[in-house]
Amino acid sequence: MYDDELRSLGLKNTQLAVLQAVGSAGSTTQARLAQELSVDSTTLSRNVKVLEGNGWLQGTEGGDRRERVLSLTGTGQELVRQAERPWNRVQERLRKSLGEGRWEQLFELVEAVRKASR
Repeated sequence: MYDDELRSLGLKNTQLAVLQAVGSAGSTTQARLAQELSVDSTTLSRNVKVLEGNGWLQGTEGGDRRERVLSLTGTGQELVRQAERPWNRVQERLRKSLGEGRWEQLFELVEAVRKASR
């Protein structure tokens, strides 16, 4: 559902999640981002390479040569802004389909899984 809505922007749901997380943080290390998103570093590295290649994300060397600091480019910030409307359309469809009670339960379960995976 999400990928279908985001396709016109050349974006996938997983990529948007990375961009949103980096945008919320302002800048963050790749290691912190992997922890925040509960993904392994190899999967995140693949996504980061694509996002950098598209000019949406910028990685710079951190204080430690092994550390990479990620931030959104201006183009990446604009893309996140453009993705809000299609993202919200899907969210609204799911909310209506599930009903308010099940929608809230879904978020509670997702948060519980996220906490358990840390």
